[in-house]
Amino acid sequence: MPIADLILAIQHATGPVRALDNEIALAIGYKKKTTRIKAANGHDVRKIVWLNPANSAEKPRAPHFTGSLDAAQLLALTLVPGCAAAFTWGGEFSTARIDDGPRFSAANPMLALCVAALNAVFGDYKNEGRGEQGTASW
Repeated sequence: MPIADLILAIQHATGPVRALDNEIALAIGYKKKTTRIKAANGHDVRKIVWLNPANSAEKPRAPHFTGSLDAAQLLALTLVPGCAAAFTWGGEFSTARIDDGPRFSAANPMLALCVAALNAVFGDYKNEGRGEQGTASW
């Protein structure tokens, strides 16, 4: 999914979405590996693992970026090392901001933080007052 479409989908999500977590993971360098293994009953089953971009460690699933504040914070710090991130929540939406970038609204703080982090690296304002951007590393 193109980054602009991913950011828009996250902004319009009404809560955590595993499909969006997967898209975020792919966008920041995770690789999805599918293998076939024999199940206990002898049938072939598909096994999917996610390869961490920094060390190729296998994970059973992508991080819960849209549903875990820890994972959303990790996303922000990975994409923009040393950044200052802030979020608000209350009422029907939350907002988040990375450094001096714009505020972004979404249904929960995790979604808003994901949008702010992705936009900080891939968005239109990515080089304003910030110098060179960090790259995703885990």
